[in-house]
Formats: sequence, structure tokens, C-alpha cells
Amino acid sequence: MEESESDEILMQHQNREELQNASNLDAHPSNKSGKLTRLLPGFAVFLLALVYFLPKITVGLESLYDEGIHVYGAERVLIGDRPYHDFYCIYGPGAFYWLAALFKVFGVQLIVSRLNDAVICALTGSLIFIICRKLGLAKPWSLVSTLVYLAALEGSHLKMVSPALMLILAAGLRLTEDLSRNRRPWLTGMLLGLAAVFRHDFGVFGFVASLAVILCPRENSQGKQEKFRSSVSLLTGFVLIAGAVYGALLSAGFYAVFENLVIFPSKSLPYRVLPYPIDLVNTQIQALASLLIGKNVLMNYGIALFMISQLLVFIGPILIVFLLMPLVKRNLRRELFQYSERQTLFLFLLSLAVFFLPYSFGRCDFLHMFPFFVISLPISLMLIHFYLSRFKKVCSILRPITLLFLSFFILDLAGVFFINVMNFQKGVPINLNRTQGIISIKGKESEGLVELIHELETDKRPSPIFVGSPQHDKVFINAVMVYFLSGRRSGTLYHHFDPGVTNTRIIQQNIINDLETNQVDTVVLWDQEFINEPNQSRESSDVTLLDEYIDQNFIHTKKIGEFTLKRR
Repeated sequence: MEESESDEILMQHQNREELQNASNLDAHPSNKSGKLTRLLPGFAVFLLALVYFLPKITVGLESLYDEGIHVYGAERVLIGDRPYHDFYCIYGPGAFYWLAALFKVFGVQLIVSRLNDAVICALTGSLIFIICRKLGLAKPWSLVSTLVYLAALEGSHLKMVSPALMLILAAGLRLTEDLSRNRRPWLTGMLLGLAAVFRHDFGVFGFVASLAVILCPRENSQGKQEKFRSSVSLLTGFVLIAGAVYGALLSAGFYAVFENLVIFPSKSLPYRVLPYPIDLVNTQIQALASLLIGKNVLMNYGIALFMISQLLVFIGPILIVFLLMPLVKRNLRRELFQYSERQTLFLFLLSLAVFFLPYSFGRCDFLHMFPFFVISLPISLMLIHFYLSRFKKVCSILRPITLLFLSFFILDLAGVFFINVMNFQKGVPINLNRTQGIISIKGKESEGLVELIHELETDKRPSPIFVGSPQHDKVFINAVMVYFLSGRRSGTLYHHFDPGVTNTRIIQQNIINDLETNQVDTVVLWDQEFINEPNQSRESSDVTLLDEYIDQNFIHTKKIGEFTLKRR
């Protein structure tokens, strides 16, 4: 009996020691070697993640809509247009102005945008690592979190990681330090204000989560007066950045900003909502099970790691609920939150996850559930490690198992990296004015896209064009990237499509008026197979104004792969 008690005390002492080592990195702000020790691993993780992404960003022209919205919006800003006033936009202005600045410095090339995406994704991976260290996890466990994040991103375009999400994670780390050292969270507020400039909804989520952490009772929490001052500082920093940017845009006209950021998204929501993909999750679990019991064990387990990582994006909300349930016991909470910094950061991430939950479940696809996955990943790993370390037998083999899993994961990602490098070597350069450094691999771009762009680039009538769909009473997405790649200006301020907006009578009439005013003589229709989602987007609005106008004023000129070219 005495032996088992002494073992338990020893195990708890080891856990405290591990936590203390992680927290000691920030214990003395004047300790430069301590700061360097903390920053170097995070910087190394950033560099490794960036190198991992580099071959990926050079391949293909797949994302004609999401990526097209950003690069063409940035080009419009570069020539003097303003979001909301001169072109339709439901996103924050930051992404367009930042990318426009990069285009100004490095040239209007697609690779510039993709390098920016790679840096943002790598920084986010590094921040996940640093957050896990701050939560008390050892380096191997913290590295696992970043590797799971990298594996989940495989097969998806990097635009899904918003700069706003990266800034919110950085703000959480800063808030933790501010509160532990009784500093005013000005900088935290400014980081969140900058996040709101990129994504107004994400920035607000981060601000409210930070405010909740400041005001909620915690170990060594501030008094009422200090909480009030910290809240004012947070708000001041937030308004200083977000208020200045949005204030400048609002001064040019309140209603245009309000319509684009509030009215149009609310109209589009019923057309974009998706239920939880239970059938997809079941199919993935079955495929994973059959993979793990099949032959070619090593190869199968390599594929399984990627499947598990991507599956976690969908089951993350369910997983974290189960992991949080034992914390109803007060003694577990006390043991978990022995250090105030760990509690502060945990509460910030948990509050943030709560606010991101409606966003994720509003449209349950990979893109919209990914931010919740990124936020909940450090919490999940921390809780799994905490529960496992309470068992003496498990604790003794936990480290070697973690290192074995980590080694296999690194080899797996290295294999994918070298496959991407070999694909790059086999690829053929895409010879367009704005695709320097981008190569083509069969199946990685829409059929006829390159030929279409050549046609538009060599057009002797370089007037504005319109990129639409075969029918506009039912719309899903359009090929916004065509505007950017061809260097041709959009003939309407509604250059990207959203169901619930583009298929309405008033917007179609506005588009027609724009096409007439700007003397548009070329129309490109993307004959992409329509995606019938289980929402209102598959229903016709019975508004055919734009279709009738195109049929009456433009004639079929050429069919180029998936695209139809029409001219007056």
C-alpha cells in the first residue's frame, strides 16, 4: 500500500516538474537565454513546415473560386478599387490590402499569393507547437500536434488557414503573458483588431473570448478594478486597429459596408448551410478500419495517419466534449491547473472553441470545421496526456510510444514531401503571364483553362469581361480566377458569385446595368457540373434576367474545355 502511494506521489511530482519546466521558459522576462530556448524550437518548426509546403504551392490551378476571390480582390485594390464600395465582398478588407501590398512589391504573380499562404500556414503550425509547450506538454507531444495539423492540410488548398486565425492564436499567447505579469493587454487587443481586419467574424470571436478570460474567476485572477482596466485596454487596442480600418471604409458610405458584411451573408447563409456529414464520417472510419487490418502494413499505416488527422477535423467537437467531461471533478481541475498561465491559455482556447462552434456547424464541411480543429487540437492533446499520465503503468511506456509514433509520423510526412518534389520535377510549366513558378500536373486544373486564358490574353479588344455560369437562377460558384490569370477587368462589381445574392432579381439587374455601362463584349461561362448540396442552393430562384440578357446580346464563339466563350 505504501509502495503504491509513494509511486503515485512520485508520478505527480514528475508531472509538476514537467509543467514547471514548460512554464519556467517565461518565468523571468530578463532571462535572454530562457527566451531563446523557448523561441528556437518554435522557429525550427516554422522553417520545417514552410519547407514542407513549398512543393505543394507550385502545383496546378485547382481553386478557381476561393483562391480567385483573394487574388483578384487584391488586384482590384491594387488599381484603386475599394472593397464593399467598388466590388462585392463579404470578407474583411485586410486580406486584399495585404496581398495587394505584396503584389506591389514582388509583382502580380500567383506564386506570390501562394508563398504568403505557405508562410501563414507555417506560422500557424509553429504557434500550435508553442501553445502546446505553454500548456505544459513536452516537445515530442507538442511536435505531434503540429504534424497532425500538417497531415490534415494535405490534399487541401492553403487558403483555408486564414491570417485571422493565426493572429488570434498569437493573441492568446500574448494575453496569457499579459495576465500572468499584470500587464495591460494593449497588444493583445491590437492583434485581435488586426485579426478582425482580415476576418471581422474571427476577430470578434477572439475579442469576446479574451474578454471572457479577463472577467472570469481564475487562480490568482485580478480584482474588479484591475479586470475593468484590463478590459478597457483590450478594447482600446482592438478599436485602435479595427476601428481605424473599418472607420475609413465606413466614411465612404455606411450602407455599402453594412450590406456586404451583414445583409448579404445573412441572405446567403440558407444556401450554404450543410448538416453534419455523418455518412462521410462513417465511410472514413470503415475505410480506416479496413486499411489497418489489410496487407502492406507499413504503407497502410502511413496512409492511415493522414486519414486519422483529416477525420479529426470532423470528430473534433465530439472528442473534446468527451475529454472535458472528467473535469467536472474539482480535484482533477486543481491538479490540471497547478499553474495560472496554463489555466489562462486553456480558458482562452476553450472560450474560442465555443464561439467557433456555430461557425463550424453552420456549414459542416472541411473548410469551415478546420478552424475549430486548429483551436481544439492543443486542448485535446493536453487532456489526453494528462489522463494517460495518471496511470503509473501507462506513464512508464508513454514516452517511448510517443517517440515511436513521432518518428513514424515524420517519416510519413517526409515521404509525402518527396512525392510532391518528384511531382514538381515531372510537371510542365504553365506558360501564362501570371503563373511563373507554377507547374501543371494532369488533373490539377480545369480542362481548357490555360487555352482560355491564352485566348483572353491575346484578345485585341481588351475591354472588361464577365465570368458567369450556364444558368444564373441556380448558382454555386464561378471561376473568379479567370479575371486574375487573364489580366482582364471584371465588367461588374459582383465578380464573385454567392447563392442567395447572385440569383436574385435586384443583383442580376445590377449586373446587367454594369455590363452595359462598362461595354462588356466578352462573356465566359464555366460549364462546371453543378453541385447539388442538401440546402437551398439546388433550388431555382426562377430569376432568369441575366440568362436572357446574355442569350439576347452575345453569340456562342468557341467551346474551350469546360468553358464557353461568347461575344457580342
